[in-house]
Amino acid sequence: MPSKSTQALEETIAMLSDHLSELHGSMEQWHDSLAAAVSDIQQHLATAPADAAPGALAYKRFHIGHHFRPEKYSG
Repeated sequence: MPSKSTQALEETIAMLSDHLSELHGSMEQWHDSLAAAVSDIQQHLATAPADAAPGALAYKRFHIGHHFRPEKYSG
């Protein structure tokens, strides 16, 4: 049977491993959301008329905000 300190260390390592796995999953989701937002913006800018450029910046701000803070930009 391992000592109490060894057991506590193993539990701490397991807990940290779980937290890192969760963080990695969250980072992957954030990356996917950011990639989708960038893709949408690029597509919008590629199809926008040349004289619509000033409005494109406002659109980018709204669209990125909508992806990452939907509660602020909804309704």
